[in-house]
Amino acid sequence: MSSGTNVNLTPLHNGSVCTPNVILKATLKAASDRLHYCHVNAGSIPPKIDEFRSIFDGTQLDIVIASETWLKSYHTDKLVELCGFEAIRCDRYAKKGGGVILYIREGLNYKIVKMSDKVSSEFLFIEVIFPDSRILVGAYYKAPGVKELDVLEDVLLELT
Repeated sequence: MSSGTNVNLTPLHNGSVCTPNVILKATLKAASDRLHYCHVNAGSIPPKIDEFRSIFDGTQLDIVIASETWLKSYHTDKLVELCGFEAIRCDRYAKKGGGVILYIREGLNYKIVKMSDKVSSEFLFIEVIFPDSRILVGAYYKAPGVKELDVLEDVLLELT
């Protein structure tokens, strides 16, 4: 079983989130018998990393997925680390914006199944491995105006 939350951090103004962190953190609390995950449209993680950390520090989430990370190869993993999580990145190569990152709780067994390579859209799929099951988890970002949905469809067909 799994439970998910979709959060949009894009509407940040002057360093404040539209939804107060206290309310957001309360929303992210959950029972411990499931895989808990959350998706965030970050709209550029680097300038918001302290706030990002404060939101996810102490939550019971197992996976945090962020799209529109705006990370490039010159951004170090240390810059965007979350305490208690491993970070798996798929940065945008040639253009501004985009990118995805998947944070997985340390100690969870996983393997990277598929990652985009120099296409206009970024995607990343992992398989979370439990003793009695496996769960496919993915992140996908398609930039406005990009017509690459067939790439995602092909990947999903391959993975299923």
